[in-house]
Amino acid sequence: MADKEWTPMAMVFDKATRQRIASVVERLPQHIKGLHEANVDSPKAAEAVLRVQMERLGERACELIATQPPRSLLGYVWSMRFLAVLSEMRESGNDYRPDKITNEEMQFVLEYMHAAWSSAHKFADDGTPLDEAKVGALFETLEELRVIVLLFGQMSASASTEETGNRQRSILRFLALGAWSNLRGRRHQVLEREFLAFLLNPHDAALRGSYGMGADTIAAGVQAMANSTREGLAEAAETLNGAVREGLASVESGSEVSTEKIATIHAAIDDLMRGGICSLSRHTELTIALLDDISYLPGENNEFLALGDFRATPLRAMPGLIKPGIKLGEEYYVTDGQFVRDVAYRTIQRGLLSRDPGYREEWNQRQQRLMESAFTTIFARQLRSAKRYGSAYYREAGTGNWAETDLVVVYEDVLVIVEAKAGVMPMHSPAADFDRHMKRVEGLIVGAYRQCARFMQALMSAESMTIYELRHGKHKEVATLRAGDFRSVLAIGLTVEAMSPFSTCLSSLDGIEPLPGGYAFMSMSVDDLQVLDRFLRTTGELSHYLEVRQHAVRVPDVIIIDEMEYLGAYIVHNRFDRILENQRANRSGVVWNSYADVVDQYFEGQNAGEGPVPRQEFPAALATVLAFLDRKRPRGWLEMDAAIRDLSAEKRNTLSRGIEALKKTLHGKAYRQMLVCDGTPIQVWVCRSGKWPSRSVVDREARLACLMAEAPYARVLRLAYKKRRKLTGVICASYATPDSGMADYEELMREASARSAGAMDGQPRGSN
Repeated sequence: MADKEWTPMAMVFDKATRQRIASVVERLPQHIKGLHEANVDSPKAAEAVLRVQMERLGERACELIATQPPRSLLGYVWSMRFLAVLSEMRESGNDYRPDKITNEEMQFVLEYMHAAWSSAHKFADDGTPLDEAKVGALFETLEELRVIVLLFGQMSASASTEETGNRQRSILRFLALGAWSNLRGRRHQVLEREFLAFLLNPHDAALRGSYGMGADTIAAGVQAMANSTREGLAEAAETLNGAVREGLASVESGSEVSTEKIATIHAAIDDLMRGGICSLSRHTELTIALLDDISYLPGENNEFLALGDFRATPLRAMPGLIKPGIKLGEEYYVTDGQFVRDVAYRTIQRGLLSRDPGYREEWNQRQQRLMESAFTTIFARQLRSAKRYGSAYYREAGTGNWAETDLVVVYEDVLVIVEAKAGVMPMHSPAADFDRHMKRVEGLIVGAYRQCARFMQALMSAESMTIYELRHGKHKEVATLRAGDFRSVLAIGLTVEAMSPFSTCLSSLDGIEPLPGGYAFMSMSVDDLQVLDRFLRTTGELSHYLEVRQHAVRVPDVIIIDEMEYLGAYIVHNRFDRILENQRANRSGVVWNSYADVVDQYFEGQNAGEGPVPRQEFPAALATVLAFLDRKRPRGWLEMDAAIRDLSAEKRNTLSRGIEALKKTLHGKAYRQMLVCDGTPIQVWVCRSGKWPSRSVVDREARLACLMAEAPYARVLRLAYKKRRKLTGVICASYATPDSGMADYEELMREASARSAGAMDGQPRGSN
């Protein structure tokens, strides 16, 4: 095991990450030389040197920003990106994809612009000409700063290893520093309204009282801002071209250009050249009271540039994490619409409670109730036939004391336990106080884990477990659960904000181990669930994804960047947990940051978030079977659904072709059968409607399948077709391998041995 500690990690990165790594590697020699010249002889000493470099670069960036007129600088940065996108689109044609690395660089600049304006009382007025050379210097300064931040994270992790000897904690430090400085503005913009409306609707009346507008209007305003920064420049260019053509036509005809047309031209020019697309005042209907609460006045933030360690660096709390807006003149702006979504919910919460302090307790209660029901609310379609028990009480194992879990869901042979944490994300920088930062993270994630573990302990420690609801101060029995009834148990901790990457690399967190019964704990956020709801539309899809996701969590020393990476890996590879296991078997760890691209692509372009979502492909005959199972839901259907989804693409095609071939023989045969083996064997009977094989025939063939595949059990799927076309009936069952003491065991063994390997996988057998 000691040798494996030093083997290389298995890494799967997207293009943007590879470019970022290449950029850092290219600059490493000069920084190593600089550290050597500074007589740095340890990671701890390197930390100190790099911190000073970060501070100088951050201060320099803020000084450069202050020399430029804000609106001109904002317009210049956005128009540069717009022109670059047009060039990229001409080169790529229909294959155009946004350049993630360029977008990240631009967002870093935009966030620093907001930080500088929020922290400085003075900067150039609107009459000052923009200095393009200084803007270029600003980009170079901040690009250098991003590299130093990454190097600082590496040195900080190494110093931590030397001090504590705790490698896992050091990895967490590196992840925490990276997340703090790089993971903002990564959500899908077309979901802004859906996310905020969901979270704010319980507080609609209070919002109307304080802001004169309700949850839906506020959510629509945030979505409008995201749309403006995503589409506004293209729309402004089109508007300006049209207005200019109409104006020229008016001049040629001798008619006057209307004042409305002139105003339209001025507005389009402002959007294109002076950051008008970023104006909250013009592109949303948010009230002044709300805009005041989510925006800084120039110089109002007194923390970012305050003296002390990490001054002016992204390893302090960037002002955009607290209030995403900035008031410039008489208007309110954001530098990037994505920054609003990241923090709008908490900013609005703080603003509302400052205006209405008496609502604090009500807010907390409503927020907790919302979170406790969020899983079943968001997945209402998938869980339509499930039994749901909110605020479920039970007797704690060992003590017999009353305990409570937020939500218990039972559907078919799957049990879901959800513990919701409505607490806020950490606002203490991991660079300044790592232990304090992690205490907040672990309070949300590990706290939910412990509550799930307590429930699982009670479930696993007795033959049955009774759950109750509290009515009028008395516990009333509502259900009895037995661990043996469930093929799958899913334990989920749910948070408001995404806690990535900690929520996707739980094995690194102190105190998290496999739950009683060997099940893994999962941590997700509300917006994770909303995306999953779009991509996993049926009960079977959602359930299978969660089961595969749970298996993946059990693979140790794995770093997955966020939930979208898990989802993308599922779409691309299906049983991606097996790939993780194989990679981890020969490496010290695994890092994935690539597969989310298939999810991101769905949310890009003019039709972002519309049309069919990317999903796993199933051949037609098999897709029909899955749809029938979901619609009719016969006994054992979900286990069979999962078994079909477990099949590789090759086996799916084999099974589908076999079904189609056997259907064609039903004019002369009452039923035929085939066997597909991809782990646990699946025996499929294709029957003429109303002509099922006898129980004894099915039983014998199933037990033979177990012996042929050397499997503990086999699944049996019987399909009935009317006129060899329409699927009219499905029966699902499982059969255990025969016991050696059975009277006909030897005969079954001889027949199983006699059958060829080809007959075991995909070849038709059995007829009547």
